[in-house]
Formats: sequence, structure tokens, C-alpha cells
Amino acid sequence: MRKLAGWIAECKALRILDGYNNQKHFDGFQCGRLKILILTLIGHHGTTGSIDTTYEGWRLEGSSDMANVKGKPGRSVSAVLAQWVWGEQYQRSKAYFDDAQLKEDLGFGIDDMEAMRKESEAKGWMPKWQSIKDPVVSITAGINMFATSNGYQQLRDNFLKRCELNVVVDFRLNSGAMYADIVLPAAAMEKLDIRETSVTRFIHLYGQPVKPMYERKTDWQICVALAAKIQERAKARGISRVDDPEIKSAIDFDKIYDEFTMGGKIVTDEQALRFVMENSKALGPGTYEELMKKGFVAVGPSAGKTGPVPKDKPYRPFTANVTDKKPYATLTGRLQFYVDHDWFMRLGVAVPKPQYKGGNLGPKRYPFVTNSPHTRWGIHSFARTEQWMLRHQRGEPDVRLNPKAMAKKGIKDGDMVRIFNSSGEFYAMAKAWPALPENTVFSEHGWEQYLYKNMTHYNFVGSELINPLELVGGYGHIRYVSGAFNPNRIFYETTVDVEKA
Repeated sequence: MRKLAGWIAECKALRILDGYNNQKHFDGFQCGRLKILILTLIGHHGTTGSIDTTYEGWRLEGSSDMANVKGKPGRSVSAVLAQWVWGEQYQRSKAYFDDAQLKEDLGFGIDDMEAMRKESEAKGWMPKWQSIKDPVVSITAGINMFATSNGYQQLRDNFLKRCELNVVVDFRLNSGAMYADIVLPAAAMEKLDIRETSVTRFIHLYGQPVKPMYERKTDWQICVALAAKIQERAKARGISRVDDPEIKSAIDFDKIYDEFTMGGKIVTDEQALRFVMENSKALGPGTYEELMKKGFVAVGPSAGKTGPVPKDKPYRPFTANVTDKKPYATLTGRLQFYVDHDWFMRLGVAVPKPQYKGGNLGPKRYPFVTNSPHTRWGIHSFARTEQWMLRHQRGEPDVRLNPKAMAKKGIKDGDMVRIFNSSGEFYAMAKAWPALPENTVFSEHGWEQYLYKNMTHYNFVGSELINPLELVGGYGHIRYVSGAFNPNRIFYETTVDVEKA
């Protein structure tokens, strides 16, 4: 750590590429603040250095225009809070965590955490929709809702009790789709689309090498078809405008297809993609043809969300604030590290610093801590069941353990083991990994439930925590933003024990 600090102090340019993994720890929120502080202290913020997140993306106005109906704001809700409420995770966390230990390490327990969640919703800092309504129809696309949660079985059982119709859109029958009332078959590679991330200044073509086969449709075709059928049935039943006074908006069900497709302008995948590109200043007319010919296209200067994208040097976020002296979108207009919000003051973190001393927040009666990062050979559960992928990982779910820990437990490489705590259990093959600390159970994520013995899953042992700092609002820049500022899912505060099955 001292050597790294020396390199940082002496380097001519520092770029920190920040993915999502830090946010899976309770102190991930503070890590983000501290990284920006490091850049600022050494003069690399908005100049020769930057902090980049893989999720930031470029400014493409066409995408925003297509996603919204002017004058009709929609509802937004934090998925973590929705699953906390609908999955009744409070009871699960209350039963699992040692409240006295939490109060010693954090200064608050599970009851306090739940009280702060309710206070945040009551004050309008976070959406409260999930707390006052159950989901009537749930349409899940692009994610396995149960497998990406803590307490897979707890969320599944309680969510399905509340939801009248559960629809899953996916290109394969994943473990979440097993619990769906309807599965809509989506095209995987057979779609026309683009991909972008702020890590590279290029927009890349997702080129539809083949057309969707059998009943598969692209995501856009599925949305268009649903809108058309809803409008048709609404007209047949005499249903038109439905007001939503809570958010001062409305839905005209008898016009929903017309509004969704902008009067039939964006019905096909090509029309939708052209609209996004031709209505984005950073791309503009002509880039669609260029994209189709080359497979990629560079973004223009206006693509940067906090500064222009230069042609001849790396893009640095926040140059508009540092070089052009444009005020930041913070409460003070400055790059602000001191936050005197009541909750920040109450929790003793008005300035960035760790919220707890270290170690793990899970009960100490379980000797192992868990870790479940991305697999080396894939992303999430995508294609995880393919034969070639399974050959990389012995063909079934595994957990890595230090050989010394295995010897103490009488476990040999290749043995089936049971990993458990008071929240649940799962079974997997033990794999010796000398690089691990002796107290760590390492399981790459993305495994499907039906691949495990007894239909268990690695998320069966996880219990949820919510960082109250991520519930704060009413303080300038610290406010709820869908997909940006709201609670993150915290996976890595679970402790377990292991035994030979």
C-alpha cells in the first residue's frame, strides 16, 4: 500500500477505472469519495487524470428522447429498495446479523437501518412506491432478478406471493425464468443495436449477423408488439386516459403504441437505431451508414457529460469545471468533500473515511468470509451453461478454498462441500487455491440455480444491508437519481462455515 501511494504521488497522470465491484462492499460508497479525493489532492482531477466508471456512458440525446414521452414523466423506483420490501429482506437480515456487533462496528443495527429507510421515503428522498403498492405485473428483461439478489429464495418466495403476473424476457430458460408465468423468447446475437461505454470513445455496432429464428424477437420488437396489443385492447375495452396524481402524470392507454413509436416513426430496429444516432449531437446524420460500413464510429465533442471529447488526446471528465471554471452541480458549486447533512454528521462521516474498522460485518460465529466476483471466462450468467464454458470450470459450480483450510476440515480437491449459515446453504465442488487467505470462500458468480445440488444457489447464504448514506436526499447533488444515486446491493458482508457434504 505504501509503494502504491508513492507511485500515485509521483505519477504524471493518474486514471482510476472504477467498476461496480467496490459498491458490493458496505464501504464502497466511501471508497468512491476517497478515490476522487486522491485525484484532487495530487492535482489530477479534470486535468491529466480522471476517474472513469464503466457505467457512465456518453451523452446521446436521441436515446433520451426515445425513452421518454414529453410532458408525461414516468415512475422510477430503486430496485434494491423494491426487492428489500417485496422480498421481506428486513426479517431475513434481522435474523442473520448480530445487532450488537453491527452497533459496535457501524453505530447502528438492522432496526435502525430500517427506520432510516422509512424516514428517507417519508421525507421524499427515496421513492416510496414499493412500500405502498405491490407489483401487479412484473416484466423482467436483461437480468435474472432472483439470482442477482441476496437471499435468492427469500426474494423469490415473497415476491411471487405479491405479484399477479411475472413475465421474463430472455434468450434462454435461465433459473429466474423457471418461476415466470410467461417467458418471451428474445433474440440474443440476432439484433441490430449499438454498444457504448465511456471507457472508449467509439460506438460499436451490434450487427445482427442472422435474423431471429423461430418465435424470437428483438427487445425492441417485443416492446413495440406489447404496446400495440395494449393499445388494441384498451380501445376495445373503452379505456383511455388514466391519471397518476401522485407524480402529476398520466397514461393514455388508447394511444400508448402511437406515443411509444412516435406516430409510427420508430417501429423497426433500424428506425429506432437511426433515430438515436441522427438525434444525438455527438453522432448526427450520416453516422448510421458509417457505422454499418466500418462497424464502429467515433463520438464527437458533445458526447462528454462533464467536458468536451478532444480529438487528439484522452477524454478527461470534469475538464469543464477545472479548465473553464464552470461550477460543479453540487450544493456549493465546488468540488465538495465536506457534507454537513444530518445523517452524514450523525454517522461521523462528514468527510470521506471508512465507516467501519475492517474485517467483515457478518456474524463472527462463522469462520469464513465470502467473495463472488465476475468469472474470468464470461459475464454474469450469459452463456454460462454452454459446454465450452463449463469445460473451463470442471463442468459444475465450484468454490475455491485455501489448501490449509481444506486440510483442517478434511476436505480434498474435488470433494462436494456444503457452505452454510443461518440464512441458507448451497453445495459446490471444492477447488484448492493456494492464493486465497485461509478464511475466504471464493465462488465466481453467474451460476444458474439448476446447476447446483438440491436446487440451492450461492446467493442462498447472503443477507442484505443498506448503507444509510445512499438513502440521503435533499442536499444539492446528493439526491435520488434513477440508475445513479440510490442504494447499491451489498454482497460482501456475509460469513459462512464449510463442511464436507
